[in-house]
Amino acid sequence: MVSPAKVTITERVRMNAIAGIIFVIIGDALILYSFLSDGAGNMAATITGVCGAAAIFFGMYYMLCYMNKRLTVSQDGVVYSNWMGRHTHYSWDQVICEHRPGRNAKFLFNLNGHKVSFYGYSVNALKMHEYLVENERYDNDTLRAERQAREEEAERERQMQRKAQADASDWDDDDDEGWD
Repeated sequence: MVSPAKVTITERVRMNAIAGIIFVIIGDALILYSFLSDGAGNMAATITGVCGAAAIFFGMYYMLCYMNKRLTVSQDGVVYSNWMGRHTHYSWDQVICEHRPGRNAKFLFNLNGHKVSFYGYSVNALKMHEYLVENERYDNDTLRAERQAREEEAERERQMQRKAQADASDWDDDDDEGWD
């Protein structure tokens, strides 16, 4: 399989947009409650208002990640756009890639000391994984784990084929005996 010239992974997933909207709504409700409550101006109302402002900030952060956060890999290197939309270009000498498979699969990129992560549910995560494996851009530990997983899968496949052949030959031997 020929790998594409470049692959872009983004956090343009519904979860980020929905979380952002929910945080903003909750923050608005908390601020509104703190202003309209009978004890407006007391310590509890102030803390509620501050929590509302923090919720609005987190909501805006999630929505900005939805719109702006992306990472593009190509033969030339890596271009990272953070949640504020600021683009930075890194050569492959400055990049260390790691993949942590599992339920919460994660791509970890060390971009010249700046750590960036994308989860497995991100848009184009599978294409990113395939690109990084085919071009051997992962760190040595991740590549070793990927090779080991492929070898284990191939061994399981061989064992299943041997078992199927053995079962087929056992079945054929039983047919030769005939019925009494």
